[in-house]
Order: sequence, then structure tokens, then C-alpha cells
Amino acid sequence: MNSIDIKQFKKDIESGKIKVDFGKAWLDLKNPMEYLLDEIDRAEEASKNHWDYVDKKGDASFKEISYKIGEPGKFRIDEDGTMRASGFETIRMHSWITSKEYWFHLEGDTLSFKDRDFSTSPSKIIDIQIPDDIEEPTKFTIPIESKRICFVNYFGDDVNPGPEEGRYTTYTLNSILGRKNTTQFLAENNKVGYGQMGNMSIGIYTNDEEIIICDSSLDEIEEMYDYEENAEEYDKLTSYLKEKNFKYKGEISLSVWRWECADYDRVKDSQKVKGREANSKQYYSDVIHFPIKGTSVYGEHYYDGIGESKISKMIFSHLWTK
Repeated sequence: MNSIDIKQFKKDIESGKIKVDFGKAWLDLKNPMEYLLDEIDRAEEASKNHWDYVDKKGDASFKEISYKIGEPGKFRIDEDGTMRASGFETIRMHSWITSKEYWFHLEGDTLSFKDRDFSTSPSKIIDIQIPDDIEEPTKFTIPIESKRICFVNYFGDDVNPGPEEGRYTTYTLNSILGRKNTTQFLAENNKVGYGQMGNMSIGIYTNDEEIIICDSSLDEIEEMYDYEENAEEYDKLTSYLKEKNFKYKGEISLSVWRWECADYDRVKDSQKVKGREANSKQYYSDVIHFPIKGTSVYGEHYYDGIGESKISKMIFSHLWTK
């Protein structure tokens, strides 16, 4: 068993003496080093709490075991390179790409992050598996044979039948890979376009050839954001909408934290669409449908994911008719 002084470990990372191999699991973080140092601080606090308990409340056998496999003020390093905060608890870093926690792995002067294969006994340390296309935005293509597209917060099971396990085989919606997989599943199996959002409202603009999904009320942008910080991106978006003759089609409240779209003729008799259209006088227009020029739609979704629109960072999703 080896160990490393916690404070020295952090200094060596900050100075570059210990190199950090982040890989692709943290592409969604603007400053992964800052996040890493925060995780080390948390692990140091966990270690301190552990040794305080050992010295103050631990019985004799617990103390004996603790001091055999760890030392106060140090991280333990197992033979396979796994780092532990107190001899027991592994040090991990959470990835929003996969929504998994990966183990700190120190080998020589390089800190990396590893997955753990629990299907074997004993479990094996393995490299993190991230697809090569992870840096691209979420994409989908769906047919719109009637040339009329319909947007809602979400469709019911009569449009989006399960099985649920087909959508979340490997990753959940808490991860970027999970949202990518779900997008592909819905497009390929149910002919539904989908974008995961937050608890918010969106505005939909179109010029019959393109569709842009952005903030629900651009006219109130100065009240909703710090305009000084967003002025350039706001101007890029509004200029593009004006230049390309976009028209505002309406607003959708995303109580289920997503938007979905499909061929209107295919979904017009679904329970969700019929029910919402019957109640269309409510403040939010929860069903929006309009004609387009093509018979299919290709979409890119940027919100809460990797990549952003080349036109403006304020575009949540961009769809093109084909």
C-alpha cells in the first residue's frame, strides 16, 4: 500500500508536476481543473472527518484496521492505482457526459480516471468508453410526409410507445450520452424529434425552410437576462431571424422539461394533441403546427449539451427542412 500527502498532491497538480489526463468524459465542463480541485477538497474533508471519528469515537478494532490501511492527512493508493480518501472511500469524479462517477487512478506522475467493471469478480478497472462523435450536438432526422409539422411539450404513449428500456439501455437522461441515445431512439422508432430542456418556455420561429427554437420571449430579453453580457448573441439571433424572414409561431410551456415534434397528420388524433387543441385558449399555446416546404426535418439540439449553434449561443435548437 502506498500513500500521498493530500496537500502535496494538490500542489503537484496545480504546478503540473502531476499531469492530469481528463479524456473525453469532461468535455462539457468549461474548467475541468477547477472541478477536479474542488473534488480533491471534498475528498480531503471526507478523510479528515474519517480520522476525527477514528480518534474520538472508534473502538479499538476499528482504529487498528484504519491505521493499517491508511494514514491521517494522506490519500491511500492501491496497487492498481485506485485512490482512496481514508483507506476505505474511493475518490471519484462525476461526469455529466455519462452521468457516472469515475475513480481517481494515479500511476507514476499521471492522474487519470477509470471505470470499474463490476461484472467480474474481483471487479476490473477499465478505461472510460466515450464515442468519438460526443463533441457533436445531438442530431435527428424524421419524416414529415404531410409537409405539416407539430410541436408539443411531449406526446403520450400512443405516439411514443415504450419499451422504456429501449431508450435508456446504457445511460439515463441525466447524461449527455443518454439524451443523445434517447433522441436517436425516438427518431428511429417513433418518428419523433426531441430536445431535452429545463422547466421553462420556448418560442418557435420558422420561415418554412428552417425552424429555430429559442427563448420564449425575445422582446423581453433585457428583462430576462443581463443584456450587457448577452447583447452580442442576442443581436446575432435577432438579425438572423430578420434577415431570413422568420415568423413567430408561438410559445410552449415545458412542464415536462422537453419539446417534441412529429408529422401533424400522424399525431393529430393522439390524445395529447386533441386534448390540448381543444383547450387552445389557455395562455400558453401547447400545440403548435404549421406547414413546411420539405418532407423531412433534420435537427440539431444544443441546449444542455455539447456544441452550440454557429449563428448564436441563444439558439436552443435548429431544424432544417429537406
